[in-house]
Amino acid sequence: MSVRETTQITDRSHAKNFFAERQFHLQHAKKERFVEDGAFLIIDIRGRIIECSDAAAVLLGYSYDGLHGRLISQVIPKLPFAMDTPYYNLAYAVFHADKDFKMDRLAVSGNGEVVPVDVFVSSVVVKGRRLILLNLMAAKSRELM
Repeated sequence: MSVRETTQITDRSHAKNFFAERQFHLQHAKKERFVEDGAFLIIDIRGRIIECSDAAAVLLGYSYDGLHGRLISQVIPKLPFAMDTPYYNLAYAVFHADKDFKMDRLAVSGNGEVVPVDVFVSSVVVKGRRLILLNLMAAKSRELM
């Protein structure tokens, strides 16, 4: 399974296995330039973070609980996902899912520091619900965008 594929998940145990498998794939995807150390966020169509990897929390300078439930716009402000445009958010993710589309962004860490990240967008289906998957990679320092 490619880290870029859309996947269907139908029950809780299947979801647990999916996320374990996804973590495994993401940890090994560094060779493919998709992510660094399995850093990923899953957001709903309104831009709220509903799942994150430990690597993403470390990369962004948050605890898991500090990221979970937060709006993505609070963490990576210049991503094109707004709370009031859910279907645009979803269409954007689905459109870019099969492309090697990277966005260079600046995240705001838990302590307010700026963290340069590269973001790859795709989508995933969990229990019939399409969500947005953001694969993250630490980036070299860059000027404010």
